[in-house]
Amino acid sequence: MKNLFLTISLVLSFSVSASTENISALKTPPSAIASMNEQELNEFGLATARQAYAILSKVGSPTGQIGGTLNQADKNSVNNAKTLLDDNALIQRSSLNYGLTKETYIPTDVDTFQIDRLKTTRAAGDALVMTYNVSLPNRVDLKTGAVMSGKSMPRITVIRWNNKQKQWLVFSHADFDTPEAILCGDESLRMAPKKSQFEEADIALGKQTLDDFVQSHLQVGKPKRGKGYQSIFASGERFAGGERNTPISLKVKVEPKNVEAIRSDRLLAIRFDLPNALTVGGEAVAQNYSPRLQTWQLSQDGRWELIAAAIFGVTAKVAEGIKCVPQTQPK
Repeated sequence: MKNLFLTISLVLSFSVSASTENISALKTPPSAIASMNEQELNEFGLATARQAYAILSKVGSPTGQIGGTLNQADKNSVNNAKTLLDDNALIQRSSLNYGLTKETYIPTDVDTFQIDRLKTTRAAGDALVMTYNVSLPNRVDLKTGAVMSGKSMPRITVIRWNNKQKQWLVFSHADFDTPEAILCGDESLRMAPKKSQFEEADIALGKQTLDDFVQSHLQVGKPKRGKGYQSIFASGERFAGGERNTPISLKVKVEPKNVEAIRSDRLLAIRFDLPNALTVGGEAVAQNYSPRLQTWQLSQDGRWELIAAAIFGVTAKVAEGIKCVPQTQPK
């Protein structure tokens, strides 16, 4: 097939500032990408990510400045950023033990960005899974005053086609960026985002799905993973494909805590905290508890299949080389 995105760089890495609101890739229907090969699909995923982060980069103060207000550079920037989200989106950040929905999500002040290591897989005709790294220098959470690392950190994002809006929207997103300082000054900034409200039926479905997930791990070694499955750790280690390509196993029964879930048609996003009983290729996962974000898809035969997993922990081997960064105290 002739590539629809020949203008996209074959190098999956670049840095831009807020200069465009081009959303041509985000508006490209599933039928136009149905026959894309692996490279073309990666290029398409990269184009959607680039366009989304260009919109996010207009939030907050002008490029090169830190702080300010959310809509300082563009009065419509926050609303534009929220249009990237599905009405039932679920977002997990590394510093929160709860998830954010479209209602409670507030975008951060982003300047330039650089994306690399992007891999796109097709979970369904209208659902894509993307893992990648992105660095966001001078990124500030203006709700909490947290100054983020600016380092290249992993992400995993599930997008799906919204037929009403004729656009790809974010259904689930795991943000592994970590706070490394805090803005000095205004104490009113020290407010964590408010918690979202979730439907009891969705939480019950999420808990049952997680219980089945744990039992499947213990009984048969690995649960059923759906088409296009990808998983990623805070350290950037990632796995894609079927069970033989995913050396992740659960050795003991665990009880998920703080379970939240949201369903939209055939997709289900679940966030929870879990004691780290996982092993990756024989290496135990470090840390006592850390958040998880899983995205499941209902198969044609009525089974929930895991298509994306974000694990906010690192293997013990990787953790040995990680140093703590002291938080800057406000004056």
